[in-house]
Amino acid sequence: TLDFCARLEIKARRIGTPVSLTPRYIEISRQKQHIEMEEFVPDSYSSKERKLRKEMCKLIQRAYDQKLFTSTQGTFSTRLDDNSFLITPYNVDRKYLDVDQIVRIESGKKEAGKTPSRSVLLHKHIYEKHPHINAVIIAHPPNIMAFAVTEEEFDSHTIPESYILLRDIIKLPFGSSFMQPEMVAQELAPNRPIILVKNDCIIVTGNSLLNAFDRLEVAEYSAKALIASKMLGEVVSISDSQIAEIEKAFKLE
Repeated sequence: TLDFCARLEIKARRIGTPVSLTPRYIEISRQKQHIEMEEFVPDSYSSKERKLRKEMCKLIQRAYDQKLFTSTQGTFSTRLDDNSFLITPYNVDRKYLDVDQIVRIESGKKEAGKTPSRSVLLHKHIYEKHPHINAVIIAHPPNIMAFAVTEEEFDSHTIPESYILLRDIIKLPFGSSFMQPEMVAQELAPNRPIILVKNDCIIVTGNSLLNAFDRLEVAEYSAKALIASKMLGEVVSISDSQIAEIEKAFKLE
């Protein structure tokens, strides 16, 4: 975590001036609480659920190895059906996460004996409001977070792959992800699958676990390329007319 913080500050200073959290924001963060939820005991685990649990763990460990997740930080969830989803547990090292530690949320209740991520309410609102979303990631990778801790805007208009997968990424105020989860969920749309929260995190959605992971990976490596390019000169973005051509060619909403 110390290494992550150092890398983040170095990268942020390459593109702008880091904006520190105020004492008030730090206190707000410290007061972040677990969501009170009733418990239930699962009757069984379907073959679909078992498969998704394994896929989640595989992608989470891959994210850890690529420094997209750090230590116990990084939340991954996936929809099971209209009333249930799977989510990572609180305070468990992502590198060694096991399928049995994944938490099922069903009809607003949590799997007995387990503690889900404190962002569980945000995930719940996202799945309720957006039938097209089947996976959600909340992460803090250092390159994309450099744009979250400075006033610099992240520009996805660099290469077609970046724009196709990421679209335009907006920034929301610090604390909105856990203080106004319903509002944050409302900001997502088919043409806005990603949100950056100032001094906090990136929220990535997808139609599958792999689709969400791909978007997180492309966001981080696009951010890395943007930061590195600053050392060479001014970034030349894809023009509005070229963006329109991409949207037409790939039938983007």
